[in-house]
Amino acid sequence: MAESKETQGSELTQLFESFDRNKDGFINESEFQDLLRALGEESPDETLSLQFAAIDADEDGVANLAVL
Repeated sequence: MAESKETQGSELTQLFESFDRNKDGFINESEFQDLLRALGEESPDETLSLQFAAIDADEDGVANLAVL
């Protein structure tokens, strides 16, 4: 049986919080790269930087859970 959206959201929140090392409610590029690598992403840093830039819409150097 498929997981509910609520369960998936809770799991995503837990994952996000586990990589938010300074617990400020945001993930910076380094934390984002660690998160993707933990999920099995093996792209070069340059590719991960481009992926982070795509979710950092306001270009402030951080992403919050809402954009993921």
